Amino acid sequence: MLQLILGTVVFALAAAAIGMFAMVGQLTSQVHDPAAGAPVPDVPPRPLPEARLGAEPDQWPPELADVPQQPLAHVVVFGATCHSCHRIASGATGSLDILTPRPAIVISCATTQRGAQFVEGHPAVASYPYALDVGGEWLRANFGVGTSPTILVFTHGRLRSAYTFTSASTLADLPAAEVPQGAGR
Repeated sequence: MLQLILGTVVFALAAAAIGMFAMVGQLTSQVHDPAAGAPVPDVPPRPLPEARLGAEPDQWPPELADVPQQPLAHVVVFGATCHSCHRIASGATGSLDILTPRPAIVISCATTQRGAQFVEGHPAVASYPYALDVGGEWLRANFGVGTSPTILVFTHGRLRSAYTFTSASTLADLPAAEVPQGAGR
């Protein structure tokens, strides 16, 4: 008799578990997967509060050596593991050429190999000056930036502003960077 009761209980629990998995499956099919190419709303660039505005590094990666010479320069920061960064770097949200002057790119990556894979997977990145920042050390040490995607705006190598962004097209909405009259080194 006890075996019959236990058997009935186990059967009822198994049926309930199967029913629950079926409901979860049904709910999952109704929820849209953001990684499946769902449009991400265009949000205007937002200031990055942790960035150390006014910072000027002692050394620049060789690939970015001309940034400190420019009265206005943009550096786009991508993370090799960042989904939004992959989407933007692929050109799915517009061209980075919306920026004037054209930007340089820093790819924050765990290893040089991961950074190279990011560039290989997004050939448009290689059309810009780019540098790999292994571990994000150079960005954090010099500017306090550990977020991606980010756009850094420089005047003669000094960080004037930093913003997070969700698509290349929104970079047209960047506030104008103030370039001091007669600015020079």
